[in-house]
Amino acid sequence: DIRFLACSLGKVVISDLQNHRIIQIDQNYKPDPEKSQEDQGDGQVEYGYMGSKFGQFNRPTGVMFDDNGNLLVGDSKNNRLVVFNEKHDMVKIVSVDGATYVNPVDMLRVGKHVMVVYAGTDDSEQSEPAVVRYKLKIDGVSVQTTPAQSDIE
Repeated sequence: DIRFLACSLGKVVISDLQNHRIIQIDQNYKPDPEKSQEDQGDGQVEYGYMGSKFGQFNRPTGVMFDDNGNLLVGDSKNNRLVVFNEKHDMVKIVSVDGATYVNPVDMLRVGKHVMVVYAGTDDSEQSEPAVVRYKLKIDGVSVQTTPAQSDIE
C-alpha cells in the first residue's frame, strides 16, 4: 500500500504502509517484471519491518529529505518521527515532549522548518488534527529537531 514519496539527489523514497517498510530506488533501478518487488536488486534498497523498536515501523506515512540527504519518516502507529542518514541507519527518534500528538500522517519542508500533520492530539474519535512546526538543526551526521514554538536552541 504505497502512500507517500520524496525525491532528492537522484533518489526516490516510497513509504509502504501495509508492509511497514521504506523502499528507496536510485538511477540504477531497472524494474524486472519477472521478479517480485522484494527481489528487484540493483538500485533498490528496502529497510524497516513491523515493530516499535529502533529501525522498525508501524505503518510509515510521510517521507521527506533534509538538505544533507537525511530522511525523515512519519511512523504513524508508533506516534513518532524517525530520522535516517544516507547509509539508511536510523539516527534519531523524534517525539514532542509534553504533548500527545498521535499518528503523524504527512510532512512538508518550509525553509529550515518541517511542518508535520498529525491525525489528532489523542486516540479519541473527537480529537482534532494538529500541525506542529519543528526546527531542523544540523549537527554533524544527525538531525536535531525540536518543536519550534518552544524556541529551544
